[in-house]
Amino acid sequence: MKLSIILTFCDKDFHYINDFLKNIKNKVKINHEVLLVDNRIKNTEELPDKKLYDKVLVFGNKSNFGRHKAVFEATGDRLWFIDADDEIYEIDESFEEYLGGEEEYIQFLYLDYKNQFFANGNCSLWNKWLKADVCKERFSKFKDLPIVFHDDYLMVSALNNYKSVQKKIYIYRNDRSLCYSDGLKDSREILRSFSGLKYLREELAATGNFGFWFYRAISDALWFCYTGVRECDKELAFDMVFSCIRFSDFVEVIKIMFAEMNDDNNKIAAEIYERWDKFQRKMHS
Repeated sequence: MKLSIILTFCDKDFHYINDFLKNIKNKVKINHEVLLVDNRIKNTEELPDKKLYDKVLVFGNKSNFGRHKAVFEATGDRLWFIDADDEIYEIDESFEEYLGGEEEYIQFLYLDYKNQFFANGNCSLWNKWLKADVCKERFSKFKDLPIVFHDDYLMVSALNNYKSVQKKIYIYRNDRSLCYSDGLKDSREILRSFSGLKYLREELAATGNFGFWFYRAISDALWFCYTGVRECDKELAFDMVFSCIRFSDFVEVIKIMFAEMNDDNNKIAAEIYERWDKFQRKMHS
């Protein structure tokens, strides 16, 4: 049995890659392979010692699309998706038992940036080992689609058969770099980045898990519009997200986004409501 470790990095966190690969070599004591998803645009430095990894997939700042493709390149029994700006705990020989089994994923503990341990992480991939053949079957229908946003929701949202294990495997270092918002060059890139929402709606409607996961995806997308898109492209990006939802969806999404209201959140919520109203006026004009 084997674990496929799929490690994503970009320009911002490339300087962590050498140490992370050495950590994998020193800390992962079970049979494994390492696939690198290289999302760099500007940095042309050589990759570390080739003995530290098995394969490189180059995608140029489309990390989620790269992870999606890496599913079909992996040869392990379970898949573990991690990011170069985070850290891992030791994966000793006792973890071998979790490589097999019929569970669609194994869910471990991870430490978040507030130094709190979490067991689920919702759709977070970094604390889950996904069953490889299930992922490949699930993603075969999306294999050639440019889904570069919400691929994690597509992977996890309809997987109901899982096991929770009270062992630590991951440290989420949100205090380091954030790479997903780099490289949205023009409107076409924004269109590509939100293409996953359409397929997410179809997938979740078929599984009966539509509400929660779809609302979470839309919530993330709206945050991304607000924080990660150039000002000149924001209207297009917001309109794309709004076109996927009804008013009842919008109300639920706002509840998720702003569970705790303060001055900053009130300001952001007011802008999103204003953009929603503007979108509705355009649709009915």
